Amino acid sequence: MMRQTRFMAAVLIAAVLIAAAMGGLEAMPRAQAQGEYDVPCHIEQGGAKAVGGPGCEYEFQPGSQVDFQSGIYNGNGATIVISESLVVTGSLEVATWDNTTLQTALAITNDTEIVPTGTFQPIYVATGTAGVGTGSITTTGMTVGNRLVLINVGTPPIGITDTGVFSLSGNIAMTRDDTLELMYIGGGWVEITHSTN
Repeated sequence: MMRQTRFMAAVLIAAVLIAAAMGGLEAMPRAQAQGEYDVPCHIEQGGAKAVGGPGCEYEFQPGSQVDFQSGIYNGNGATIVISESLVVTGSLEVATWDNTTLQTALAITNDTEIVPTGTFQPIYVATGTAGVGTGSITTTGMTVGNRLVLINVGTPPIGITDTGVFSLSGNIAMTRDDTLELMYIGGGWVEITHSTN
């Protein structure tokens, strides 16, 4: 309950900061009553949530700042959740760690298509102790610039063949803890580096 209260308070503070950056609280009208027109930028009734609907824009002028304090969401520090893409037109600086979420490991069978679910993708041989090989990886739903790190978390080797949508330095045999880093360039995956560990 305490965490939730602190988070709600932080959201309200952020809304006030946003409103101030836009030139005053007048820029953030109250929530519309039933039957009123849609207000793109508003504070929900009760004042606990600032809402940016379709057509809403929050603009921060030079010198403005939004400061998310440690602990406003959980005990490990402030957390901002972005459900879709975050586009940064300038520099993005990470002060401590660039933390990439570990995906659920994929079981690989011979000639199977690798279908990664995120940047840091563990793979392993599905059954038995013999190695398997594949020259196929999905391009469906990928965006140019997607980065992929494959790591073999099993003991049997996995062979990645330099063919099809793979553009590698050569065929790669991945044993346990070996990694292969790729970049999607549109229509295929190009090797950045691989490591034998």
